[in-house]
Amino acid sequence: MNMQDKKISQRLQDKVNRELVRGEHITWVDKPVPQFFTTRSTSYFVFAIPWTVFSVSFMFHKMDYKLPDFNNIDIDSLGSLLFSLLFVLIGISMLFNPIVEFMKTSNTIYIITNKRAIAFDGKGLIKSYYPHQLSNIYRKDKSNGLGDILLGKRIWRDSEGDEHSEDTGFLNIKNPLKIERMLTELANVG
Repeated sequence: MNMQDKKISQRLQDKVNRELVRGEHITWVDKPVPQFFTTRSTSYFVFAIPWTVFSVSFMFHKMDYKLPDFNNIDIDSLGSLLFSLLFVLIGISMLFNPIVEFMKTSNTIYIITNKRAIAFDGKGLIKSYYPHQLSNIYRKDKSNGLGDILLGKRIWRDSEGDEHSEDTGFLNIKNPLKIERMLTELANVG
């Protein structure tokens, strides 16, 4: 299977080749179809609009709607300005979330080998699914012909102790039925 056909960067190809073990060969490789506005990135973006507008308004209100005079600024005014600027920057980062998510998919690759399924996500996480782990495969078809092959869930707690989860597997791929069948065959081999 030639990864060049899928326009996979040399850096990512090298990462894949280092991951493969002796006797393991690729039977399928593809990348997710990138999308700017996923459910997750859209929620960040929509939340970021009022957040950023409020933060900018608050910052200008604290500065009495004029540019600060840094030659004669007192420590309280500087602290207030920096504190409100922090909230503006948080809002701007949330506004850029769809672009970040889009770029992350360009570094994501999904592979099926003769021994396992592997997901290389855009954040540097490599997740292998061995045949015995492929017993609960779920497929979500989308109206645009794409789909998700769900192989598990990642569960974590945030700093406040709240539990969060996200689906893991091969997300936003072409031909999800074909990929589901390939994974089912791999599961039956193991």
